[in-house]
Parts: sequence; C-alpha cells; structure tokens
Amino acid sequence: MTELPERLQAALGTAYRVEKELGGGGMSRVFVAEETRLARRVVIKVLPPDLALEMRTDRFNREIQLSASYEQLGNRDRAIEGYALVVRAWSNADAELQPFVSEARAALARLNAEPRKAEADR
Repeated sequence: MTELPERLQAALGTAYRVEKELGGGGMSRVFVAEETRLARRVVIKVLPPDLALEMRTDRFNREIQLSASYEQLGNRDRAIEGYALVVRAWSNADAELQPFVSEARAALARLNAEPRKAEADR
C-alpha cells in the first residue's frame, strides 16, 4: 500500500509539492508543501477518513439548515445563495449526501422560479 505522503501528493497533483511531514498527533498528520503557482510554503493538515467524513457531514448539515432557515424567514436571496453553495460544493459528495443535494437543487429551482415579492406586488 502506498504511504500517506505519496497518496497526498497524488491527490494534490501539480498544484502543490509535498516537502516533508511535520508530524502528527491526536487525530491528524501535518505536512509542509509548496504551492507551486505562487511559490509559497503552506501547511496541509490531513485527517483520518472517518473523521473527515464526519466533519463533512456536519458541515453539510449546517449549510443546508442555514439555507432552509433563510427561506423560512423570507430572505429569498440568502436562501438562494445558500442552496447554490450546497449544490456547487456538494454535487460530487458521497452518495449518502446526494438526496440532500437533490433537495437543495429542487429548492433552488423553486426559489428561482418564484417572482420576487416586489415584482409580484406590482
């Protein structure tokens, strides 16, 4: 099996060049890399897959809930922004999140089809 630095480099492609591992502790491992386009050194933190999935799922849930809250409060523009972010950011997410991405896509389509209140009142 390929070691983590090699797998990380493969995942980053040519955008970054992994230089060395700084260390790890607790739940992550930390690497120094060069961002090749800007010729600057950066730090990359790598989480274990199970923790990364849990964090992604939590973040996804917060984003979708926030968008729904904006919609319920009548803030159409913020709801559209939120749902659009969910669709853009999560369209390639794990299969378990795809039903929620579809719901966000449907909400976005519905909100975009509705006339704005100011336009409807004319």
